[in-house]
Amino acid sequence: METVTPAQAGRQDAGLPAALVAAVCVAGVIALALSCAPDWSGAWQGLNDFPEFYLSPRLVGTNHLYDPAAFLAEQQRVLGCTNVNIQFLRLPYMAVLLAPLGRLPYSTAYALWQTFSIAALAAFAWLWPGRRWLAFIIVCWFPPVAANLVNAQDLAYVLLWVAISVALVQRGKHAGAGLVLALGAAKLHIFLFLPIVIVARRMWRLGAGLVAGAAFLLAVSFLAAGWAWPAAWLRTIRSPVVSQSVAKSSLLAFAAEAMHGPALWAVAGGLILLVGAVVYRAAQRNSFVFGLGVALAGGLIVAFHVYQQDYMLALPLILTLASGVLDRGKPERPAGSTVTASEGLPRVRATPLSRDSSRW
Repeated sequence: METVTPAQAGRQDAGLPAALVAAVCVAGVIALALSCAPDWSGAWQGLNDFPEFYLSPRLVGTNHLYDPAAFLAEQQRVLGCTNVNIQFLRLPYMAVLLAPLGRLPYSTAYALWQTFSIAALAAFAWLWPGRRWLAFIIVCWFPPVAANLVNAQDLAYVLLWVAISVALVQRGKHAGAGLVLALGAAKLHIFLFLPIVIVARRMWRLGAGLVAGAAFLLAVSFLAAGWAWPAAWLRTIRSPVVSQSVAKSSLLAFAAEAMHGPALWAVAGGLILLVGAVVYRAAQRNSFVFGLGVALAGGLIVAFHVYQQDYMLALPLILTLASGVLDRGKPERPAGSTVTASEGLPRVRATPLSRDSSRW
């Protein structure tokens, strides 16, 4: 059972002076803001991906949740303009969860969405095991974070669920961690390798919690959108209109540009098996924290539908590796002391990523 110790908690706060950390974080925020300057006009008005989350609750129970024409009609009625690229791509339970937001005026709902998104990022950096000051600095300088905010996407919330689940695992509450991880269904395709981590580490209570949470969310989805929603959802996510330029956003999607048919599926199958084997090995030989980080990063490699903001899900692995690099420079611990989740891990270098251009 993985638990957190006072030594680990103290390690999170040791490091640079708070004023210096704050200054570096502010510099990172300014740098990201300047890099996104051409898109801030649309982002300020909420002319980004936010209509996907705001309008979807209005279509719950109408059998038109995944109807492009109905969604465009709602855009025109509420916003006074339309964007064919913006459709609801999440599972129906998300529209149910967002119902309170959909009852507010658009500008108020948008301000709350972005405020809570920033708060979720801060909570993720605070909760993630490792050096807290380093987590805040990396988050403030990570380009996909800017893409998430400019596009008003939901990756910050997904990271928060991941961090909460890790905190629960460290306290021995594996079933609760699985329930929370089920909320990762918001990015279902990126959580492809999570079951491998569970099997490799034999975390059956976590797996049971995950299955229970997923079953509940599926039940809510069927109650909200009827029995036919899976087929309508698949048609929507496969539409080239909503997946424009996706072929340059992940390794597998890039391969789809060069090959088709059986050859593509053979490459896809081989790549998924290879990444799955790496995830299994990493989870088996290292901590749950590291295995989960590798699984999320692996999902980014093999998923077709990946945009710049989705690479925020590489942050758990990056933070774990970065803390491990710094820990390796510390004096050797006395015999019998606790080894933290990030120690003894290889180095990593994060490559900056460009953000999405405005689709409005």
